[in-house]
Amino acid sequence: MNPPTLPSNRFRIEETLPPSNGIARYRCADLESAYRYLLCLSDRQAEVREGCESYWRTTLVTQSGKGVVYGVLDGRYLVSISHESGMPGAWPIDKLLSSAPADDLLYFGLWELIALQMATDANSVDEGRMSEAAWNERWSYVAGGPILIDAVGRYLEAGDLSRTEVMRVLTRLSQTSHQHPELAESLLIRLIGALSRTRIVMEEFDATLCCENFRRNVTRHEIQQIRCTRDALWSSFGLTSATSLDSLDPIQVMNIQSNPEFIYLDFILAKLEEPAAAAGESRRRNPAEQRQIVEKCSPSFMLWSE
Repeated sequence: MNPPTLPSNRFRIEETLPPSNGIARYRCADLESAYRYLLCLSDRQAEVREGCESYWRTTLVTQSGKGVVYGVLDGRYLVSISHESGMPGAWPIDKLLSSAPADDLLYFGLWELIALQMATDANSVDEGRMSEAAWNERWSYVAGGPILIDAVGRYLEAGDLSRTEVMRVLTRLSQTSHQHPELAESLLIRLIGALSRTRIVMEEFDATLCCENFRRNVTRHEIQQIRCTRDALWSSFGLTSATSLDSLDPIQVMNIQSNPEFIYLDFILAKLEEPAAAAGESRRRNPAEQRQIVEKCSPSFMLWSE
């Protein structure tokens, strides 16, 4: 069997391993994190799709040992097939994706704050009040895209800018597109959005951030976007993230109190500096549960944790 075409350029084959029981095996690196996996491919497509008990017994169990088996959802998200999360309260990745869609931004104060600050800065560059260098330094890691452009366009409709000025802002924001997914698709931003709109409680929010299954889906670029966004918002208040809150004047305190959600950015960055929490014993899913998850994922493409 030739080396596979991976469902995402996030993963790279590093080594071809000897096959086992008709299963082609490769050592695979996640280029967006420090994790590595064993990639297993089967030509028994019908058995994979049916998730029959014999397949899970002979392949999932014997190949993975005690490792966790992941399917790849939407070309980039790792969803645990073999086990439930051992972290009490943590949301599985598919629940976060469905509960906080990337384009569901209504009443999400932090998102509006970020988008409007980007629009304000874009207009400042256009009017000569901010240099290109300052713009690039502030927003270079924040990826734009259709969701950002659509949201800012709607926000600016109610503002004082002329149609020409609005188009210049949108043109600049459209140039922030990266090879990476845009900011609105960030799992970290979506997790904050779920918390701010009470779809997830603080205990679940904290447990999810600590959960290794969630950490495996958070990319280096997402973390850098959060750091960049945090610094940009602090700077817009004339502060830095190192500023002591006790040293703020009343206006600065009022700015922070009226936009409390951006404090979550600091909380997330601090939490991600900590090791993933030690999970409790996780329950192995039964074949029917495994089949339900596999049906959502790339067919016959699985990653075993090393």
